[in-house]
Amino acid sequence: MSTIAPPSLHQDPLAALKKGLEALPSASRLDHTVTESLYGLAYQYATQGRIEQAFDVFRLLALYAPTEVRYLRGLALSCKLLKRYEDAVGFNQFCAYLEPDQPGHALSAAECLLLMGDEAECRVMLKHVDEYCASHVGFDAVAERARAILSLIGSAGQSEHATA
Repeated sequence: MSTIAPPSLHQDPLAALKKGLEALPSASRLDHTVTESLYGLAYQYATQGRIEQAFDVFRLLALYAPTEVRYLRGLALSCKLLKRYEDAVGFNQFCAYLEPDQPGHALSAAECLLLMGDEAECRVMLKHVDEYCASHVGFDAVAERARAILSLIGSAGQSEHATA
């Protein structure tokens, strides 16, 4: 019996996941023109404050194009605005997995964790975001927001401990 793994196990896991998701039958049911039209509709709904409708369209887009980060970000934002924070965290984390070089996804997930009341996990994620931004160029605004939230959580956490 051979101990050598099949070639597919030696691939980059992210590339293998994307390839697998893009090979699903649903991924080829709508062409690019249709998905872009739907994206425009969802975006319009969101800017008009019609978040339920935007959520429905972004959810459909994520089903038919499960690796398109723009659609997933729209879905995550819709979830956040609908106070479906746990779902928003999941979609933002999936975006962070698909685009590990974009710390804004993790920042958005951390914000939702904070809204859920999970300050400890939020703090951990924000520290990772801050560390990433410190070692990479071009993420000053993301780093600034992460530090501001960390400062806010730190102040709130310190005042709670001081009064206890």
